Amino acid sequence: MKKIAIIVSLGLASLNAYSADVPIATDTGTITVKGSAYAKACTTVVSSVSLKIPTTIASEYKQKGDMSPIGTSGLTGVACPDISGIYITVTGDPDDTDPSLFKVPVGTGKATGVALKLSATSSVTGGPTVVVVPNKESDLMTKTVSSGNLGFTYSAQAVSVADTVTSGDLATTLTWTARYN
Repeated sequence: MKKIAIIVSLGLASLNAYSADVPIATDTGTITVKGSAYAKACTTVVSSVSLKIPTTIASEYKQKGDMSPIGTSGLTGVACPDISGIYITVTGDPDDTDPSLFKVPVGTGKATGVALKLSATSSVTGGPTVVVVPNKESDLMTKTVSSGNLGFTYSAQAVSVADTVTSGDLATTLTWTARYN
């Protein structure tokens, strides 16, 4: 019995010695933390704007991709001297055919076969224009002056997404959110 206990003990000891020699794999990495502390909260200059797309005739849309003239909103923006720019997210239903466009709501009196293309342009001459895709954050809209507000306007066009466009209302309501940089 003693011999069995000694053999078992020696066997276990050799396993422990072997496992101590096996290297353990490790990896390391870095975490970069970025952020800002602003002197005060930013505020929206004008939170609600209206945008009217010029009237078109349904038969003018001959093929998919045909567009209406551009309609432009009034000025909106963010007052915050500390920021270098903003990212815009516009919440709305994406079109079933082309999810990069906003859906025209379905219903009595609504146009069919078209969706809405939206963009935002800085109010500063020569300022950037960013494409606005439903429910996705835009590229950075940089502020071109070091102090003051970041003003911008929205532009929209009706875009044919079907072979046939029927006449009707294009009205929809979208919500915008700005994230500061």
